Amino acid sequence: MPDKLTPALDVIASLQAEGKKILISFGGGDMQLPDYIGVANREAELAEAIALFVDEHGFDGVDIDFEVSQALYLKRPPGVFDGREFLIDLTTALRAKLPQGSLITHVPQAPYLDPAWQGGPYLDVLREVGDMIDWITVQYFNNPKFDASVALDIVGRETDPRSWSYTGIATGAGDLVWPPGKLLVGLPVYRDDAANGHLPPRVVARDIVCPLRNQFDASFGGLTGWQFSTLTRDHRFWNNKMAGALSGNSCEE
Repeated sequence: MPDKLTPALDVIASLQAEGKKILISFGGGDMQLPDYIGVANREAELAEAIALFVDEHGFDGVDIDFEVSQALYLKRPPGVFDGREFLIDLTTALRAKLPQGSLITHVPQAPYLDPAWQGGPYLDVLREVGDMIDWITVQYFNNPKFDASVALDIVGRETDPRSWSYTGIATGAGDLVWPPGKLLVGLPVYRDDAANGHLPPRVVARDIVCPLRNQFDASFGGLTGWQFSTLTRDHRFWNNKMAGALSGNSCEE
């Protein structure tokens, strides 16, 4: 009898044959403080288990989606583990244990990159282990104080940009310069995928992709869409529009 994972493994292999990289995601918005009790302060063991899973099933790496905000506070509530140390130690352990050439990516929420929000916890992570991270995707949704203004919060002014904006992160407005080639804009694909942040494809292309491509040229990292598993009828429309905006001369001024 075929193994239950055989169809999934076939899909992974098929996508990789097309030149795509397939990562396993660890964490997510549904994984909160109680879910980390068994793995916090056991990062080496966790990394070994993740690396074994990646190796056995042929993934190309791991995407870390850590959203336990209280663990990133400067003054954490009693009994809450240190999220900064967790992310640093897990990234370090994964880089040591994953198969050679594996990818490690992170998807921080926008406020995590703002020094005014708890000291900018992800700035600390990137300072410590940024050389081990292949790229970060900033979640520009579900935080309306940090992502409601496309021009100011997501793209960022070229002069004096907000620290968590794409331009701010890429130019060091938060006292850390992160290369744009390792920086992606994370957006919800469908309106129901997030409390806020969804934008029609034409708006994403016109107001986000083109300004950033015109500013950063080929070093602009690109987009990540959350989440194609929703599979509404317009998912190909979003994907095709974004592909068009990221190719050719569609953003020429």
